[in-house]
Amino acid sequence: MTILLLGGTGKTSRRISCLLDKSNISVLLASRSATAPAPFKACHFDWSNPSTYNIPFDQATDISAVYLIPPFTFDIFTPMKTFIELAMTQGVRRFVFLSGSIVNDDYPSLQQFHQYLANLGVDYAILRPTWFMENFSEMHPALIRDKSMIRSATYNGKIPWVSVDDVAAVAYHALVDEPAHNTEHFILGPELLSYGDVAQILSHALGRKITHVSISEKELAEELQSFDLQPEYAQVLAALDTAVSDGVEERLNNTVLSMTSRPPKPFQQFVNENRKVWI
Repeated sequence: MTILLLGGTGKTSRRISCLLDKSNISVLLASRSATAPAPFKACHFDWSNPSTYNIPFDQATDISAVYLIPPFTFDIFTPMKTFIELAMTQGVRRFVFLSGSIVNDDYPSLQQFHQYLANLGVDYAILRPTWFMENFSEMHPALIRDKSMIRSATYNGKIPWVSVDDVAAVAYHALVDEPAHNTEHFILGPELLSYGDVAQILSHALGRKITHVSISEKELAEELQSFDLQPEYAQVLAALDTAVSDGVEERLNNTVLSMTSRPPKPFQQFVNENRKVWI
């Protein structure tokens, strides 16, 4: 049995692969770079190139489950449906999809894919984590380190920040548990913190003032487009910050504890573990 992890070089797949390896489960990491750290196998996969969709199954003939990271596009449904149909012809009967905690009418292809996967007649789980703590340490550390600031359009909205370690642990169980979960999981951290609260925690840990700079949704969308995201997709992402400012993320649950038998990581612990990346 092999489990295929798309987004093989990403934050969640890297951590899931280690958990699977500890359980002696074979892993194949798929990404555009086709690279993986030892002892893992890797293969080329590119959502924008359908000719790569069969490569994982050419490399491993015993893939039983797939961890799905969606493409960074406005229309995720078309390529993902094409890939899943192919995977099912190769014997895959379980799919675990990394979605997000906010799903709204601004992103119809995501809503469509949720419904498609739930009605497909295969084992599945839809993971709906909130904002990752590790965005501060792995995506934007330079902004904190060099400019002592964080930026968002969330204003005073609060978020139940979650560690990718906890997301990976839930994903691991969704991939291997019997019986299959066949549901969606909101994966949330243990406390509600605004970006302003985060700035205060970072300030205390680093011994210097870290400032939360509020920007508009429009400014954020333009900033995201500068990273070569489609305008429609950039607008969807920027609108999530506005949703946070309206309070939609002010919620907590016990998903991490109930599925992993450990409480979710607090933000202060995350900062203590990663302090050196911002110095």
